Amino acid sequence: MWLSLYSVNHFNIYLAGLVTTFPFCVLGRAISGYDHFGHCGQMYHEPAPREPTLGETMIEKYRKANPKRTLRTKLCPRCHQKCLKENNNNNHLKCWACKTGFCYQCGKEIKGAMTMHFTAASSCTQHSDD
Repeated sequence: MWLSLYSVNHFNIYLAGLVTTFPFCVLGRAISGYDHFGHCGQMYHEPAPREPTLGETMIEKYRKANPKRTLRTKLCPRCHQKCLKENNNNNHLKCWACKTGFCYQCGKEIKGAMTMHFTAASSCTQHSDD
């Protein structure tokens, strides 16, 4: 089981009760194991700050470059990363993380030929103005 803890100095990982480093908590007290959390007095330790994902970076760049445009995003049906529908009107999106093709309108994964999803039997259109 993995447990991540926040420290003043660095992010620490504990695996099967073995401490990989000897960190300090937000109160500046040394963390030497799980017993620390019963004696620290701090009930909750903030998670370590993380780097933004590639998708978050792409969305932020798009927002800065196109401040007047509406931000149109959809979660990938496979990996659940936020994906951006950019300036075009194509409703076929490809996830930046797992490269899954999916429909912007219904959110379903597109398997096989893309045109099969956007047929008369489907309520989804391949191109739209939204």
